[in-house]
Amino acid sequence: MKLLFNPLHFISFLGGVGFSPIVPGTLATVVAWISYSAFLAQLPALTLYLFLGIGFFIGCLAAHCSAKALKHPDPSAIVIDEVIAFWFLLSLPSYGEVPIPQWLLFGLFRFFDISKPFFIKRVDHYFKQPGKENWVGLGIMLDDLVATACAYLVALVILESVSLSYL
Repeated sequence: MKLLFNPLHFISFLGGVGFSPIVPGTLATVVAWISYSAFLAQLPALTLYLFLGIGFFIGCLAAHCSAKALKHPDPSAIVIDEVIAFWFLLSLPSYGEVPIPQWLLFGLFRFFDISKPFFIKRVDHYFKQPGKENWVGLGIMLDDLVATACAYLVALVILESVSLSYL
């Protein structure tokens, strides 16, 4: 746990949450959900998106540093990617007058992040190729943003199909 004394490792492992022996990514997503609801949801939109942009940049740097230290292109202990991506997902606009249930977003995000359909896997593997070692942090963060986009789009489709069934 000496790694946690380095601020970048502390960030990428979410203070040690990433070292959980049971589903570290899901646990980090729960922490992200709670922290978003408690703190970030109250921020003005511009401040929130500025915070998320800076967080993404710092997350790339922290993930890169930790992946190099652990000598692995995408260790499961790095969970800052889940946090930033899920915060971004929770910040996206609702579906018209109907708020998107956060439990639905949580389930869809975890589904896409864990299962990594071919298009997410392609983004994930692109940055693990020889010659791309300097971009490993971006790859770790980017595949979760693609999972965010998928979760959001599927949630919109589900809500649209539910609303059409009531017409």
